[in-house]
Amino acid sequence: MIDVICEKLKNNFLFQSSLGSKELFHSNMLAWILEQKNTNGEYMVLKTFAKDIAGIETNDIKEPAFSREEYNLDLILKWTDEGNMNYIFIENKMKSIPSANQLEEYDIKISRFTKKENNTVKKLLLTPFPNTAVFENNISTTVDTTINWENISYSANILPFLHKIALYDFANEDVPFVVEKYISFLENQHQLLVHFCLDRFSDSFNNRKYDFYVAHALDNVRRLRLHDLILKLAHFRIETLLRVSLKNENIEVYRFETAFTNSTGISSVDIKISEKHHFFIGIQMQGNQFRYYVQTNKSEDIKSNERLSVELFNQKLWFYDIDNQKPLKGKGNRKEYYKNLGLKDDDGPRAFCEYNKGGFVYLYKELNTGNEMPTIKDIVDLFVRSLKHFHQNRPQILQILEKLY
Repeated sequence: MIDVICEKLKNNFLFQSSLGSKELFHSNMLAWILEQKNTNGEYMVLKTFAKDIAGIETNDIKEPAFSREEYNLDLILKWTDEGNMNYIFIENKMKSIPSANQLEEYDIKISRFTKKENNTVKKLLLTPFPNTAVFENNISTTVDTTINWENISYSANILPFLHKIALYDFANEDVPFVVEKYISFLENQHQLLVHFCLDRFSDSFNNRKYDFYVAHALDNVRRLRLHDLILKLAHFRIETLLRVSLKNENIEVYRFETAFTNSTGISSVDIKISEKHHFFIGIQMQGNQFRYYVQTNKSEDIKSNERLSVELFNQKLWFYDIDNQKPLKGKGNRKEYYKNLGLKDDDGPRAFCEYNKGGFVYLYKELNTGNEMPTIKDIVDLFVRSLKHFHQNRPQILQILEKLY
């Protein structure tokens, strides 16, 4: 099935046109469609969008304006109707979800339009599929509590809208053909998300195997240059599950981070070891690697970060597989350096894998080994159990940290 979907996308000229900048492409395409008049010179498409998508009833649209990337917002629609100014602000997130801080920054810019009583303002967060979990995490801002962001999606809102307007009589004879191709593009892209259980928040994703990095699993998708979309959405979904699971366990986390680099997604969670010092202990999953790490964000503390990591390894408090008590993998380059720091390993000299030469040190286990392939739920559970393990050993870790100062 995935071969058929990928072939249809490959042969769609709109999909090929989108590859340079996916989010910008979709914003520009939506703006172009909304600008189109019918054969009577009326903005029926915009009127339909305002009513069906934004919930704004409008009688006579005059002088509509369509702004792209104004105030760093993807799309702004504005028009007058019987003396009333109407604004629709659209933030288009194809691969990720903005944080509450990002939305608040947008709100500060938008707030100037909400001051007049006769202004109607709608703020829409456009995503590939409905993201109810986002709003369970209280993505609402403090600048104007009367106008919160509303989530709309390509699957639940934009596709039905496009099917509806496809029947209109357009002044521009090219519009029906373009709308038809755009519908095909979005529907096949949505089927791709369905294939990877990314189309909605449900147990189907939790129970699927973490097979995104198995050999040939994403070959067709990589050839279409859509692997970044799939992997970013998958890791964002994993972050959302982690937030919920850790909250249920009353585990407070300093930082969550989802990123994409070297063609792989990254999910990171860390905890500040103590409020007194700038050291963090955490877990990072990149591709097939599940990493335990220790990090400092201060250059003057790098030596202490290295010594702390050595003690945690030697006392088997961190950098060990919590299921079999074996040391995690990793063969960094500075074996002699860490030997002199006292790093002890029964298997012989070794060094931590590291970034920033001691500022971020880690060891890892491979998630997919042989015939064993964990589910997403298994991985989330491993994150939770690992952070519980840290909390159980936190008093000893704090003692080690205090001795370093």
